[in-house]
Amino acid sequence: MRYRVRPAAAALVLLLTGCTQYYDLVAGKEGDSIVFSPGNWGGWSDPGCVRQVAVTPVAPDEDVMGVGVDGSGLENAPVWSQEVPPEACSATFPLAYGQALGAAGEGAPPPPPLVPGQPYMVHIITEGPDFGSGLFVIDAQGQVKNLDSAELPSAPISEASEAR
Repeated sequence: MRYRVRPAAAALVLLLTGCTQYYDLVAGKEGDSIVFSPGNWGGWSDPGCVRQVAVTPVAPDEDVMGVGVDGSGLENAPVWSQEVPPEACSATFPLAYGQALGAAGEGAPPPPPLVPGQPYMVHIITEGPDFGSGLFVIDAQGQVKNLDSAELPSAPISEASEAR
């Protein structure tokens, strides 16, 4: 998945952040969990480990191109955010066929269920502190599909509803 960023916006972000780099984000299924890890965007170096993550539902027909690196600008508030402990390198959202299993860490509130077919945007901050974002959707069986922003209007909401 590639999260498309307008060249002018990317240049502005790089100008404002100095050495901070932007990475796309990959959501993958590992057992009964979604694991968020940074991918390389633009040929830059290894982004290091994820230190913070936030997951926000994307409203229908929402323009995600102008969203801030922290998710500001989205209509909805994050449904889950977490600081990642130093011993972990990626953020894990526990799932059982689309339903959260419990707390991601000791003392952390349990993440809410993810709605099958609902597109979500996820934002990370790595130990750089670099940042990245991505779009993903889960189906009724809990399978993860990474989305490109161009795919957002046609995200498989109806497919997931039919599968229920």
